Amino acid sequence: MIGTPLYNSAFSQPSITCPDYSFCVEIDPLDCDKIKVSINGLSGEQIAGLRFIIDVSLVQIDIQATNSAFQSTAIYQHFSSPGNTASLSVDQNSIIIQYTAHNSLSVGYQVAEDCLFIGEIILETLEVDCLPDVVLNSIQIVPFTTGPGPLFLGPNLPNSIGCSQYTIDCPCSGDCPIDDWFFCFAQDGCNAVNVLVLELEADDVSGIRFGFVFDPELEIDIDQTKNSIQTSAKLGGNSWEFANLNVTQNTISFYFGNETGLGANVDFDGLPELLFKIFFIPQPGVCYDFGAQGVSYFSQSGIFIGDHLNHPEVVFCDNYSNICSGQVCTDGVKLGGIVQRPTPSGSCDEGIDFGFPYGEVVVNGAFCGYEYEFVTLTDEDGYYELEVFPNTEYLITPNYTEEHREMCGVNSIDQDIVRKNILDTNCFTEPFQYLAGDIYEDDTIDVRDIALFTQWFLGLNSDSIKLWTFIPVNDYLLFSPNPPANCNNSFPSYPKSLLNNIGLSNSLNNNFFAIKMGDVDGSCQQCLETSSLESPPSNLLVSAQYDVGQQQLVLEYSDYRLENVTVVNLFIGGGNSFKFHNEKHENITETYMEIRVANSEGISYGWISLEETGKTILHDQIIAAFPIEQFDSSYGLDMTFGEIVADGVLYTLELTSDFVEVVEKSPGSRDDSSKFALFPNPGGDHLYINLLVDTDDFVVSIKDILGRRFGKFQAAGSDFEINTCDFPSGTYVITVKNEEIHESRVWIKN
Repeated sequence: MIGTPLYNSAFSQPSITCPDYSFCVEIDPLDCDKIKVSINGLSGEQIAGLRFIIDVSLVQIDIQATNSAFQSTAIYQHFSSPGNTASLSVDQNSIIIQYTAHNSLSVGYQVAEDCLFIGEIILETLEVDCLPDVVLNSIQIVPFTTGPGPLFLGPNLPNSIGCSQYTIDCPCSGDCPIDDWFFCFAQDGCNAVNVLVLELEADDVSGIRFGFVFDPELEIDIDQTKNSIQTSAKLGGNSWEFANLNVTQNTISFYFGNETGLGANVDFDGLPELLFKIFFIPQPGVCYDFGAQGVSYFSQSGIFIGDHLNHPEVVFCDNYSNICSGQVCTDGVKLGGIVQRPTPSGSCDEGIDFGFPYGEVVVNGAFCGYEYEFVTLTDEDGYYELEVFPNTEYLITPNYTEEHREMCGVNSIDQDIVRKNILDTNCFTEPFQYLAGDIYEDDTIDVRDIALFTQWFLGLNSDSIKLWTFIPVNDYLLFSPNPPANCNNSFPSYPKSLLNNIGLSNSLNNNFFAIKMGDVDGSCQQCLETSSLESPPSNLLVSAQYDVGQQQLVLEYSDYRLENVTVVNLFIGGGNSFKFHNEKHENITETYMEIRVANSEGISYGWISLEETGKTILHDQIIAAFPIEQFDSSYGLDMTFGEIVADGVLYTLELTSDFVEVVEKSPGSRDDSSKFALFPNPGGDHLYINLLVDTDDFVVSIKDILGRRFGKFQAAGSDFEINTCDFPSGTYVITVKNEEIHESRVWIKN
């Protein structure tokens, strides 16, 4: 092709034609941070000028290093000599080249080789092992928009032609001397994939560089896979001069090579050969594609053939492909069941399954050397299902979530039912009642559960109380703690998880009962006909007075007569109006037990009758009295919580007013004066009783807080000593009785 002269001048037009030439932009196969730029097809030609821009838009150029690389080339040195011009400008994304033999006395550059090296673009440190093809393909050679170019041929510019027709090609890269070869990825056992090379016949391999990208859902076992590569005879197990290896969840990249010939090269004989193993963490029922569509490769992946990587005749070969289908699968089966709530016999819900919705189910098991924890949620009906590995033993454990933190049927009626079971007056009739009533979680129904009921009602330490418990359905059906004659306060431990060895088929009957802790009457269930089993509690009134003389806050019952009162629970606060004493007081007799706790923020008061028939409360009867440390105002009293159970019916208590009447009277029903003393209290192996009044012989009886007798003694005089070595630690009621005295006091053994 005949080009157009650059200038109209007095000189005759040169008889020069433009050859077929190309620009080559290629990654240095030895260093992926470098991009070589060359012009090919100009051997024997004389270059009068170069004028073009290299646009590098997707990566950042190392400006200083790139400047140095271009300035060190022979062509730059030529045009920077006197009489010529070499203009080079480099920024982060482009390189501008203007080299000219600008006048008739200047001399162009004589090209001696087929591939003229123009310079090397040095990139900022890459975050990947090699540039992807999309980045390399985005690099463009852009001629100036004004004037001809980018190449001028001739002895100098006045006697040159502009050659604007070129291609992008790299014919100078050495031809690979080996035939095409292949990768094959084949599953090996439950968690490994063999990486095989097929038909690779090559001697003197001085470098191996590959980067693999797999399914993003694949989870590679990094340590095991690294070890396989590092011990491979053709990779890490060979004595290379350098080795780089990086493994992530779904990528593998390595570069092993001999840079100067000090290491040992490797040979491939064309036979199928295991290069290394990929170890992965299997997932049930999941397949990964290791075939041609499922595995991609980093740019510039291949092998180097030659004495060493710095040898001028070293050749880079990337004529490989993936030949195997490479489907890698792990079998899976379905594991499921239902979590539901047991229905009380005789209730309106009998025969209806109530699911436990949106509960958590945790499944733990081991497969192929890995520990697994699968987590799922039950649906709105309590069903759950997930995929797991076959032929594996699993521990299945339900749990509650934030969706299930409400009280849901727990109230003072439940507390009263537990109390009656403790006293053998009205036994539990359903197995779930034992599990629900054991809030303390010690496989025993006792006063510790009663105490936790009270704390729960009052919002004290509620975060530490377990809200639900679970039992496999088959274990529940065998759970029968009741003896034939009386109530049972102890019961066998029960499993809260299910251990199941899953075979080759689905297992969908891993069922549980969910039991609301504290809900011993089963009122957490919902009837189909009504919104709830229990009617809203009736409201009863309580008034408050401040006794100036006794410095007590007195609560009086201000409503109609109540029979068979078995539970009273209160939580009272005074805000900044008055301050309670920080104390705990217990008073236990043969007919009732009272427990009250005072602190600066509020009062909790619990009263439980130890009589089978309970107590009667009349209008204006005092039901609680608390010592006040400081009284500032008659306003601000608040009953945060109040419940009373009479004849098995739950009522709520309300204050008649937040106004506290100031009076001067002492509540006669709260006479704490005693006619005898116990010491030491708390004590150890001995208990001393000292009468504070003159009297005749007396009888001492000792019971624990459940009413079980631990001794009855006949005593004389004013002092009596009891050996308590055989008494377990706990709270005891000591009763002294004769014709003049009938009084009980609390004694605690540490």
